[in-house]
Amino acid sequence: MFRLPFAQGDVFSANMLDRLLYQAIVKTYLVDFLKILLGIDQSPSSGYLASIKITEDDMWIRTYGRLYQKLCSSVADIPIGVYRTKQMDSKTISIEMEKLPHSSEAEKRTETLRHIREVMKELVMSRMKNLGMATDDYKNTEHADEKRKTLSYVIINPAFDLELEPGDVVYVLRAPIKENTRSKRINPRAGLFRAPNISSYTSLLNTYPEEASSASMLNK
Repeated sequence: MFRLPFAQGDVFSANMLDRLLYQAIVKTYLVDFLKILLGIDQSPSSGYLASIKITEDDMWIRTYGRLYQKLCSSVADIPIGVYRTKQMDSKTISIEMEKLPHSSEAEKRTETLRHIREVMKELVMSRMKNLGMATDDYKNTEHADEKRKTLSYVIINPAFDLELEPGDVVYVLRAPIKENTRSKRINPRAGLFRAPNISSYTSLLNTYPEEASSASMLNK
């Protein structure tokens, strides 16, 4: 939930706070400098960072290049990256790890981590019993986590032929809302609406009149 604020500079690491407080006393200009650096002091009509989640209904767009063209031409949003989450099978990972050569030091480290995990599990379950809480939910959650893991990563400036997947989060630079608009509320998915005459196999989502006329003349 904090990815978007952190990306647009509204959040910073807490371990930097002490150092910044000391430096702010010594250097009075530091606060103003940080506001400019983090993008907090923006001009009134500047754009802002937003995110759009791709669903099954958006799969007609197919690729990142088509998505870029659709958002730019329809709502003036500029995509800059994709946040993707993959489901990882723990059994598959364990099989791949078994193929790698293991040293005695690595095996000791793995055994130590397994022991620490077991100790933490016993402490949590003991505390839950002392508080009169049922431990079944904790066991089920742990069992589900062991079966299925997720791997999340960010793709910056993706290739135009990157295939989109359901669940992808696309970060966009959104144009500011005009002052004379009747409503300040916008639909974040407005740029993903599909026109009735657009095919999922069309390479370009828009054809400008001059391009269409020149193309027809060349075909003749």
